[in-house]
Amino acid sequence: MEESIFGKLIMYYRRGKVSTNRQWGTPNMNAIKSWYNSMKPVIQSTNLDCNILGRCVYDINNTKDVDITYTGTITDIPLLEYLLTISVDIGFRYNILIDCKWANSTNTITDLKPNDTEFIFLNYYEQDDGIGTRVIRDFTLNPKYTIVGKECVRSKFSTINSPLKTHQIEYIKQYGNLPSILIQDFIKE
Repeated sequence: MEESIFGKLIMYYRRGKVSTNRQWGTPNMNAIKSWYNSMKPVIQSTNLDCNILGRCVYDINNTKDVDITYTGTITDIPLLEYLLTISVDIGFRYNILIDCKWANSTNTITDLKPNDTEFIFLNYYEQDDGIGTRVIRDFTLNPKYTIVGKECVRSKFSTINSPLKTHQIEYIKQYGNLPSILIQDFIKE
């Protein structure tokens, strides 16, 4: 837990309508299974697939969040907003950060080059910078994003210029793509 020189909690995180001032823990299989079991009725009501991807899939002990991507046809943006919001909220109940979005593909990075994967995610978050100054990133103010609902924005992966992390580059060089797996299959392993 982050503390200032005065010993007060300075951590704050918000995504969409969900916020916390409590630091979440490192993901583990039990927490992910519990989260999925709580989410299963909501996910099934949307007819979307729930995929787990990112470092959690191949190195669960060295990540700070669980990357979830929902895929499938979207017919109801408010329902998608609810799904993304409840995903984060229930994650906090199990002391894990669920970093979730909807995407038209889980193939987001191949050969170290971005592609045109479209995605929708909860529109902003706020996080303390660790020294008492709140850093606010409001994605609705960024011209790369289009507002598609009260809490959601849309963009394409190709418009994101953030550099890949060393472990991502190493994995892609070795295996060709970052892994994605249906969560039902992941929690069975």
